[in-house]
Amino acid sequence: MSDVGQLVLIGITIAIEPLPIISFILVLSSRARTHAGWAFIAGWTGSLIVVVAIAVIASGGTGVVRESAPGRFASLAQLLLGLLLLFFGLRRMIRGAPPKKPSELLRRLESLTPRGAAAIGALMQPWPLVAAGCLIVLQADLRQRETLVAVVSFCLLASAGILGMQIFAIAAPGSAEYRLGALRGWIEAHRDAAVTWLAMIIGAWIAIQGAMALF
Repeated sequence: MSDVGQLVLIGITIAIEPLPIISFILVLSSRARTHAGWAFIAGWTGSLIVVVAIAVIASGGTGVVRESAPGRFASLAQLLLGLLLLFFGLRRMIRGAPPKKPSELLRRLESLTPRGAAAIGALMQPWPLVAAGCLIVLQADLRQRETLVAVVSFCLLASAGILGMQIFAIAAPGSAEYRLGALRGWIEAHRDAAVTWLAMIIGAWIAIQGAMALF
């Protein structure tokens, strides 16, 4: 698959990750409500842009040569990251998901200030998937317009879910509270299966892409 396709797929996967969605819904239920939502989005997008920018700077904008030592290292890192995600998913499937106990972090989300929400936004990034996207950016030639568009689309797609919920909460607060609450309940009921299968499918796909680049 091309760099463009890979970045788009990873961006979509980040957008539908269950834990960030649940976290953002809880943030919207906090005392600061949409103010905290904007802060969460700022922390989320800011951290994402920073790591993508680091990958762009490291590549010089031209992409590391895949046959070079840095290129092979990036492909190896992609392979290992994919295997790690695959192992995580298989382990959850075999042993079962851990007991559903709300973490201390999630329990505190409802009383967040905007400053705390910004920190949570950065913390709640699915960093293994973000790292996979950055490894692709590291090898991408940004002199090609379609590749540059793909990098921008990656950042936008990864943030589309929380941004859409924020706009909904501002435009129709009453309806949003009810519908997002229902969405949270549905996600929590299906979270374990979603996390397991997403980890296995995306992990296997990332590992295959890394192996193909190596061999």
